[in-house]
Amino acid sequence: MSIHSISHYWATKICIFSNPSANEDDIEVISYALECILNTTITTALILLFGIITHNLILSVIWIFLFSIMRKYIGGYHASSHLKCIISSVFICILTVILSTYIHFNLYIGTIIVFLCLLFAAKYAPICSLRNNTLNNTEINSQKRILIVLICLVYVIFIILNTAFPTYGNLIILILFSVTCLAGVEKLHRLYVP
Repeated sequence: MSIHSISHYWATKICIFSNPSANEDDIEVISYALECILNTTITTALILLFGIITHNLILSVIWIFLFSIMRKYIGGYHASSHLKCIISSVFICILTVILSTYIHFNLYIGTIIVFLCLLFAAKYAPICSLRNNTLNNTEINSQKRILIVLICLVYVIFIILNTAFPTYGNLIILILFSVTCLAGVEKLHRLYVP
């Protein structure tokens, strides 16, 4: 059973129970909301499980929190199915958490990565997926400003953490880089795929 079919089943039950005169549009709205909740819950549970098993729970929680916030404002690529979304999200988390424990960004490299991400954000963000609604100019400018502030905040946190807690500093730089890459993938997809 897919997330879509489970969500549609429960949406139908909810609509019949709460409003017997609900139409198919009402069911679809509730079904979509349930799909989003299930997708997020499954992804979060798998990432937390990874964190518990590998003794990287704090890194996993930081990843969930920062990745989600950054993705909201930068936009970017969205997988074509819930399963692909869950697998790719968990994979990116595992990769960034593992890399953050094995590599160390000095201040110079961290600054270059942040600067490049900041340039990308200032020029292109937010990047709406072809599957999502587009934003109007006011929303675009608002999200861009918030994103730039977030990137600057990430940089300040990186500077603070870089000496005392380098793994955490590395993680936030890798999260910023991975989110920017996903936005770049969507941007390239829009340019080169009809």
